[in-house]
Amino acid sequence: MKATTQLRNLLRGTEMVVAPGCVDPISGLVNKYVGFKALYITGSGAEASMLGNPDMGLKTLTESSTLAGRIADATGLPVICDAEAGFGTYINVIRTVKEFEKAGVAAI
Repeated sequence: MKATTQLRNLLRGTEMVVAPGCVDPISGLVNKYVGFKALYITGSGAEASMLGNPDMGLKTLTESSTLAGRIADATGLPVICDAEAGFGTYINVIRTVKEFEKAGVAAI
């Protein structure tokens, strides 16, 4: 089942959907194995984990979508990903959406 469909089904349910933050596939798997049904990738946490910096906008679209895809692939859970920067101007937002869709992310 597509990640977008999984997320929609969760949101249509009667239970609250809790999507804990993760920054890599292993933290995603830990969250999965303790019972969470969806995950959230925080931009700040991902940048800190990848580069050792606070969220200063240094990670690229490619790094972000690749990481999100790895987490989605490893866990099989719907992934919600922080992409508020859009990685450029309004034109870049179109590419941002497409890259996260290709990566298998359920929502940004």
